[in-house]
Amino acid sequence: MRDLAYWRGFLSSPTVRTLHDLPWFFFVFVLTLLHSILGLLVRSGAVLLVRLAILGERWAGGRSVVAPETQAEAI
Repeated sequence: MRDLAYWRGFLSSPTVRTLHDLPWFFFVFVLTLLHSILGLLVRSGAVLLVRLAILGERWAGGRSVVAPETQAEAI
């Protein structure tokens, strides 16, 4: 049972999420090596997505945490 707890802890750790992002890093790196303008376009798009995600979190103001509770009350 400890083995299952170990694997559950490992699979839910930030390390696994980082490993999922690794192929995208290589994609952007290789694309930049192949063509600088395409690499710049992809990196600009990534920065834009991160900024929009931060803006969305600020705009929500923590309401996204309350949403599941209000859905349960609606039922």
